[in-house]
Amino acid sequence: MKIDIQSKGVKLTDSVLSYLDEQIFYRLSNRFDQIKKLSINLSKGADAKRCKIRISFPRLKDIVVEEKQANINVAIFRGMEKATTRLCQRLNRFERNKKRFYVPSHGFKGVRDESSVLV
Repeated sequence: MKIDIQSKGVKLTDSVLSYLDEQIFYRLSNRFDQIKKLSINLSKGADAKRCKIRISFPRLKDIVVEEKQANINVAIFRGMEKATTRLCQRLNRFERNKKRFYVPSHGFKGVRDESSVLV
């Protein structure tokens, strides 16, 4: 998984970076193998700080979440919370649809086989 963190108008202090690392590991550690790229954009607007998160997959549409809050840590927390919820929903839906179209690799004999035929 490739992680890209960008900032405009928000200082990336050690505490913000450590909080980001903590949230990424806590929220996404069990899905690292399924995620292609994680992009986090932190910016400062006129009235609030913004955290935009994009999660890219090899075979699915990207998940994009945006959160605006007065505190950057709260924006990161709520943005990661929303992104994780959508990630679980999307992957569960994908797994559910994949099972629906599952075709077993072994041959299907049906109800009658050779042992049930009377001669």
